[in-house]
Amino acid sequence: MSKIIPYPLRIVKRAKAAIKSPAKRPVQKNTVKRILKKGARGDGFPLTIAVTLCILLIFCVISEYFRVSIIAQGVRDAVQQSVIATINDNYDDV
Repeated sequence: MSKIIPYPLRIVKRAKAAIKSPAKRPVQKNTVKRILKKGARGDGFPLTIAVTLCILLIFCVISEYFRVSIIAQGVRDAVQQSVIATINDNYDDV
């Protein structure tokens, strides 16, 4: 007799075998270092441009935040000054 296993049992046996010894996949560590150390000329150029643009974008966001903060502080002080002046003018009429 030949040893023919029915199809559903074959699936179960393979699943059990896969659970016992899972397939090992190669893990790529330090991809940035691997790209920079690769040796081919110009491989790190796109990464350098991307990092530079990210730093520039972060700097622009921070400087814009400070600019808006300074403008808002000036507007707040001007409104406060005008409210105080209006209150003083109205109080003088009493």
